Amino acid sequence: MFKKITFALFTLVILWLLYSTFKPAITEKAKIEDKTTTSINTSVKTEELIPKETVEDSAYAFIPDFNYRQGDVVPVEIKNFIKKDFDRYEIKTNIKGDFSALEIYMLDGLPFALIPITSSTKPDIYKVEVYKNEKLLSTTIFKVNKREFEIQHLSINKSFEEKKTPENLESDKNALKNAKKTSSTTPLFTKKFIYPVKDYSVTTSFQAIRFVNDTNIIYRHSGIDMAVPKGTPIECSNSGKVTFAGETVSGGNTVIVDHGLGIFTQYMHMDKIHVKKDQELKQGEILGEVGTTGFSTGAHLHFDACIENTYVDPEQLINYNILNNLE
Repeated sequence: MFKKITFALFTLVILWLLYSTFKPAITEKAKIEDKTTTSINTSVKTEELIPKETVEDSAYAFIPDFNYRQGDVVPVEIKNFIKKDFDRYEIKTNIKGDFSALEIYMLDGLPFALIPITSSTKPDIYKVEVYKNEKLLSTTIFKVNKREFEIQHLSINKSFEEKKTPENLESDKNALKNAKKTSSTTPLFTKKFIYPVKDYSVTTSFQAIRFVNDTNIIYRHSGIDMAVPKGTPIECSNSGKVTFAGETVSGGNTVIVDHGLGIFTQYMHMDKIHVKKDQELKQGEILGEVGTTGFSTGAHLHFDACIENTYVDPEQLINYNILNNLE
């Protein structure tokens, strides 16, 4: 009996020693496991505090091509944007040197902008940046390539030159600029642009460099001259609204049409004007007749395309589907 009691006591002592030895390790392990769990929970709670648009917003500028020329138009769409936050986005470009914001329109549910490249823009790589709440989200690049422009030497009547006073030129500039000051925020057209006259020959190309009367004075030709007989009907290149219908010193009888999205077309040297300011036109409607008014040496239509107040190549506007979704 004594032996049994002694053995039981011995066993209890051994178990107590074992427990005393391993208790700190077990307790420490429990503490580590508790810390790990707490850390994970804290992480989850922290992530839930971050607004979802900050985590998920990957908006970027989509440009269909990389290479463009002086005088071209660069279309830009914002992809992967959050629709409810439309008013919080900005598109900026350094095409004019310092970064400046572009006018953003909504087209087919996507934020959309147009970058006009002037004929004097330096050939280089340029950036388009997308911002939200003034925070930079993405950068897209495109290249402007050098373009060779036609050179012309003209002889014009001195009476024309005498009318090209600084006052007359400034008056024309202001009249045309004001007519392109405001554009419809939605497109007024659904089809591709068309040439305003048929069976024409181009006598002066876009941004041709002109030397007049053997002088060193240079004039840049803002559009294209389309030679056709006097009285030829002039069709509206696309649907839109007339913002100017009247006479200018340089352009003679002139019509300007807003097509929305900052796109304007301009028709000059007309013999007769058949439309009025604020009149809405459909593509192909007759807005006047070809003539030789203003600074003109023969019957032709001077046809311009503008993005706001920047002249761009009208043939690119016609031949290149800028908006992609048109017929």
